[in-house]
Amino acid sequence: MTDQQQRDGGQSAPERIAKSLERIEPAVTLALTTLAREHRSAGWWAVIKRTAFAAFFIIGVVIYLYFYGKILGVRPQMVKPTVAVIDIDGGIGPGHLASASNLVPEIDNLCGQREVEAVIVHIDSPGGSPTDAERIGAALDRCKRMPAPKEATAAQRAHPAARPVIAVIDGLGASAAYMIAIHANKIYASRESLVGSIGIVIEGFKFNQLLAKVGVNSYAYTSGPLKAALSPWQADSPAEKALVQQLTNDAFKVFQQDVEARRPHLVLSTPGLWSGRVWLAGQAKQIGLIDGIGILENIEHQQFPTLAVQRFTPQRNLQSILSMRSWVHALRDEAETHEVQMR
Repeated sequence: MTDQQQRDGGQSAPERIAKSLERIEPAVTLALTTLAREHRSAGWWAVIKRTAFAAFFIIGVVIYLYFYGKILGVRPQMVKPTVAVIDIDGGIGPGHLASASNLVPEIDNLCGQREVEAVIVHIDSPGGSPTDAERIGAALDRCKRMPAPKEATAAQRAHPAARPVIAVIDGLGASAAYMIAIHANKIYASRESLVGSIGIVIEGFKFNQLLAKVGVNSYAYTSGPLKAALSPWQADSPAEKALVQQLTNDAFKVFQQDVEARRPHLVLSTPGLWSGRVWLAGQAKQIGLIDGIGILENIEHQQFPTLAVQRFTPQRNLQSILSMRSWVHALRDEAETHEVQMR
């Protein structure tokens, strides 16, 4: 037996290794158990964190789309019987939120859903483009016909159910705004609202005198004597002025005939009816411009008590917000828009 064997109690090398392993086995087992437990705990925490992150992300997307979905072009879908309230606020026409480009797709989308059982057009507008007003009015006319169910017969598709379209003027419903309102089945206005201003304006700016003061002359070669009418750089000739006045009168006749056709109880003998003036709501009701006095919330509850109410306000889409046209050329577009404007 060697000296080393004597110091180790006479054990051989394999025996010593076995003894050492026996001594450290509990410690190793404890360490491995602890490591496994921590690994499982870390795994569960990872799962919990991932689940929480996904839940918050989904909730955030839902909230974002609810408030800002229209910016991305997301169109709402109704899930229960609803009265849709569509806001027409401010000027009507290109460059405004209340433009045909914004409102017509919204109206067509809502009115293509059977869950939308009624539509209220909530108006507070001084008017604007007759062309945009005509397009919006045509969309409201289409909206009066409910879409047929998928299993509808040919007869049902040929004679769709009617959907009520109500206009509520809240503040001002003038000119092109009233042009839109007459497409509704009924028109209401709050007591202090102003209604009417039935007429056409063609307006613009002339810079020829200002240019002359600084020594700048403008010229135009035209193929006919009326080709340069309404040019901001030159004074209109008598023939050009007569032409523009005739265009104004002709456009007004179209507006007037539309009002007479859609407002059968209009008192045509009313003095100043076609003068372009506005009327307080009470007077407007007396002469047949509107059907009743009322505010939005009362009309919602009185006429559609069983329907949910969902309000839709037009918003600029992402393309118009980010486009160079919206930012760089905004001033130029505004100037060009006001060179000549019919409203």
